[in-house]
Amino acid sequence: FALWDNRFYSINRIGEELWKVDLKGNGAEIATFSSPAILDDGKIFVGTQDGDSGLINVIQGGSPIDIDSPWPSFGGDLQNTGRVMVGRSSEGSFRPKMRVIGSGNDAIKIQVTGDAFETYKVYYSNDLKTWKIVPDLKSVQTNFRGKATVQTTINPNSKPTFFRLRN
Repeated sequence: FALWDNRFYSINRIGEELWKVDLKGNGAEIATFSSPAILDDGKIFVGTQDGDSGLINVIQGGSPIDIDSPWPSFGGDLQNTGRVMVGRSSEGSFRPKMRVIGSGNDAIKIQVTGDAFETYKVYYSNDLKTWKIVPDLKSVQTNFRGKATVQTTINPNSKPTFFRLRN
């Protein structure tokens, strides 16, 4: 949130300040009337008014957990699922997404959403350092609506398994 002191603040759930950023503008009549907008890539847009002109401030987030994750969070990604790491997509295309939609016995069901008729690769890791292609999901192709549902087996006695999607 922004205050009349021309700063943008971030606080935790109990109201303690995490960080603050000075917003652009150097006039005597600086005011922030806009609500911040958070984009999918973690950037925050905040508008300020400096006299008769307006400015857009862009704040880029960062994470000590993962450089590809815009904001540190318990779940590790923007949806807090904790199971998915999203790869970067090309300009003008949709950002591919993956989520677990079901599990049972020794298998999980994954839904992939991205560009129509695009082919993606699903990788897994048990330590978030070494990534390998999921053997039974070497490539996943979305349908004309940009969706695909796949299933893969898991070993119930293995270490925690993390998945990520790349195109």
